[in-house]
Amino acid sequence: MIRGVTKILSTGASTRGKARPGFTLVELLVVIAIIAVLIGLLVPAVQKVRAAAARVSCQNNMKQLGLAVHNRASVLGGIVTGQNIKGRIAYWGALILPEIEQGTVAAMYDYTKSFSDPANRAAAQVQIKTYLCPAVPKADRTSAIPGPTQAAVSDYSGVYGVSTLMWTAAPATLTSPYPGPDGARGVFIMTLNLRTKFTQITDGTSNTLLFVEMAGRPDKYNGRTYSGTTVPAYSAWVADNAANLSGWTTDGTARGRCMVNCSNNVSAYSFHDGGANVCMCDGSVRFLSDSIAAETFAALCTMAGGEVVNLD
Repeated sequence: MIRGVTKILSTGASTRGKARPGFTLVELLVVIAIIAVLIGLLVPAVQKVRAAAARVSCQNNMKQLGLAVHNRASVLGGIVTGQNIKGRIAYWGALILPEIEQGTVAAMYDYTKSFSDPANRAAAQVQIKTYLCPAVPKADRTSAIPGPTQAAVSDYSGVYGVSTLMWTAAPATLTSPYPGPDGARGVFIMTLNLRTKFTQITDGTSNTLLFVEMAGRPDKYNGRTYSGTTVPAYSAWVADNAANLSGWTTDGTARGRCMVNCSNNVSAYSFHDGGANVCMCDGSVRFLSDSIAAETFAALCTMAGGEVVNLD
């Protein structure tokens, strides 16, 4: 009798052992392969979400800059590149600090001294989030300014207009008639302390550029490749951060008809796929395709060129 019980118990133990089989090597490899495929599908999706978020954040920065310039223009009587304060010039990046919730930096900045004066060194070196596009791979960047010292940069540039070399250099890049220096100028004025009134923007505030992305400076990018050099123009937010915009060949090495994302050397440039953000004079933010026609882009740069532009 005891031997029978022992046999039954032994048989039951054997049955329980078969009810809990482990993973075979093949099954384990299949599970690992499935997980790898899922990760492979997830990573590009996460990257796209991050890129979209960076683009929206960049658009919000430009929107804030547009509103800040409008608010400051209501005080100063127009859009100014720089204002003469007690014999010293303060440029637009410093003038709008209170408007972009940077009162602390504004309190550090001595508006009666030059932007390159040692008294303004601490303020000039502050990295201001509103001036930086999060899509740029390198966040903390500085640009050399007279002094000598280094100052934090801006990924956004004001627009003086379109470079006259686009018409006058041989061979001419633009096929449209040369409008002359006045016809080629934009809303920011190279002669400091002068103002552009909104009534002077006869091409329409919704058809005239106020700011463009000129991202990545002071590092110079030719096409989508870092050149290993720096751009020659000022890119510090405290400095004369505005430009006569130009077009380039697709590799960014020579003047050409590519107006967006071919060089960040006095040209519209971003790290977004397909185009770049711009702020219009009415404060709206648009995304310009990197395939935009050169003549269309040039027309957007000018404030009184008389061109008819349709971006819709």
